[in-house]
Amino acid sequence: VAKCVTQTSRHWLIPTNMLNKSN
Repeated sequence: VAKCVTQTSRHWLIPTNMLNKSN
């Protein structure tokens, strides 16, 4: 489960960083 959570966190963390940079 922890692995799945980490993967998901990374999945939305990367796009979020991109959005923040764009903003």
